[in-house]
Amino acid sequence: MKRIASILVFMAACAVQAAEVLPLDQSYPAKQFAPASSDVKVTLRVPPSAMIGDDILATLVIENTGASALEITLGGDYRTTGYSQRMKVRALNEASEPLPELSRESYGGGGGGLMSTKTIQPGQTEEIAFGLEYYVSFTKAGVYRITAGHDLGWKVNAAHPHPFGQATITVTEPTETQAAAWVAKIFDRMSAPSTQQASFEREMNLERQLCVLRHPAYLPSLVERANAGSKAAVAAIGHIANTDATTALIALLDHQSPEVVIAAARQIFRRLPSRDDPARCALQAGWGSPYQIDPLLPASWNSRFEPPLRAAAAKMIGSDNIETVEIAAKILQARGGPADAPAVLAALQKSLDVAQPSRTGPRANTLDAPRPQKALIEILDALRAQGWRIKYGGRTAQLVAWFCQLADPAVQTSVDERTRQSMMTWIENGPPTLRICALQAIPQPMPDVYEPPVLRSLDAPDWGVLRVACETAGKSKRPAFARPLTQIVEMANETFLQNAAHDAAVACGAKMELWQAWATVIPYQDRTVRALSALILGTIELPPSNGYGSGGNFTRDQFFAIRDAWRAFLSLHQADLSAGKRIALTDPETIAGLTGMKLRPGQPVVEISFRDGTRWPPRPKK
Repeated sequence: MKRIASILVFMAACAVQAAEVLPLDQSYPAKQFAPASSDVKVTLRVPPSAMIGDDILATLVIENTGASALEITLGGDYRTTGYSQRMKVRALNEASEPLPELSRESYGGGGGGLMSTKTIQPGQTEEIAFGLEYYVSFTKAGVYRITAGHDLGWKVNAAHPHPFGQATITVTEPTETQAAAWVAKIFDRMSAPSTQQASFEREMNLERQLCVLRHPAYLPSLVERANAGSKAAVAAIGHIANTDATTALIALLDHQSPEVVIAAARQIFRRLPSRDDPARCALQAGWGSPYQIDPLLPASWNSRFEPPLRAAAAKMIGSDNIETVEIAAKILQARGGPADAPAVLAALQKSLDVAQPSRTGPRANTLDAPRPQKALIEILDALRAQGWRIKYGGRTAQLVAWFCQLADPAVQTSVDERTRQSMMTWIENGPPTLRICALQAIPQPMPDVYEPPVLRSLDAPDWGVLRVACETAGKSKRPAFARPLTQIVEMANETFLQNAAHDAAVACGAKMELWQAWATVIPYQDRTVRALSALILGTIELPPSNGYGSGGNFTRDQFFAIRDAWRAFLSLHQADLSAGKRIALTDPETIAGLTGMKLRPGQPVVEISFRDGTRWPPRPKK
């Protein structure tokens, strides 16, 4: 009787809570207001009982109780998550306390997905099935009141609230025997011969099923599977919010499989607290793993984990597997100290000793150092912020660290003659990363002695080095760099390099020769838009802009015609442009020729957006 009485009290409390509003987002575009309560009935079906970790299938039922058809929209909210993010679920325990709403805590947000529109005729219903355990985490046995709703593509106001459904479920906790049997059943089901899926898809689906096994009773079975090499089991361990799971994950960092090590480290990221705010994660796990659900802190972390984690990361950073090194670098960046510098420098030296092909061409990575050098340098930057310092000398890794230290404005380092000679040497020699760091260490204003080696670096075969050489030249504002920078604008077809060369050329005083270079590359279709935007914004007097867009489908002959129009325009205004002036252009005929609208009315190759919301060129009036 006491049990029945407590349930009745609990349900009465939930009835009061039923008036609350779920955090439903308004769908875009919403076509109609939510129907009146007399025209729609929403109910929720859930199993009467379930064990924590079960597949708990719930169903939201939308019934048209009115006289007119109802239209609903679904989807567009599940890619990369595996569950509908437009569905919102709230669970109250017997004390009327809400459980965490897990779908609101997922990393990265949804990546979209297909949308659908459905019409519900009077008297008919539409059902939306969903896995209840993807939205709420049941931590212990009890009776829970579930409230669920979906925005359905309806607009709402005070008179038209979103309808939702409610139901009650009794939840039990698994024993270790039950947990082991359930884990085995899931693995057997996914490895059955009838499962005709690619290994990656099968692993992802397995991870989706295992991620809801958040009860500690599942940990021993999951650890056994993880030790056998299952990445999905490792990810599942990551969802158990206690220190035993963290202990297991740290132990897996010593696994022989790099894939298991990487999976374990990604789950540790989700429970490694920030130094600044212990209630928040220090790192993000990133994409590629569904149901990255928080909060795991503070229940899953203890200060005793710091030494073994740092020891594991110091070992991992010497791995031959690049991703393992980068994972270890993230850990040390978040938790490392000056004592870790030797291991980091050794890993950096190992990478620098591997010959790197020159990065050239339109798809060259000109922004980042070769993997894993970028991640290792970022650790050294973090250690330097903690007070670590390196002295001049040693092999290339030490020189990279030294040049980074010279370039750090927070570190006051004088440049003596020995340092200057070293920089002069390594600006033009050594692996690309060393050359880049030496270029970035050049003091500004640039002393005359550095001008010759920087000029020669503007001929570097590696476009990553070339991009940094452009930036260094631009900071100096020396006219001697203007001509080679303009030549790079004309010959380069990699966006970041071309942008760096353009900005540096402008800073160094390039004018007419720069505009002529951009006009030359207009016929190259992969550079046309960038060329026209640079010409328009650089030579024509226009209000402040927010950027540019492109459109139109032009032929080769038309691109050459646009180029010829620009050459004529530049020749006509050569005196003013050479003096650094912009041209106040109002002639519609000239504008149409320069933008391509003369060839395709109303379809400019480039359209400039102004901060006041208007655009250029002006469109013809209808």
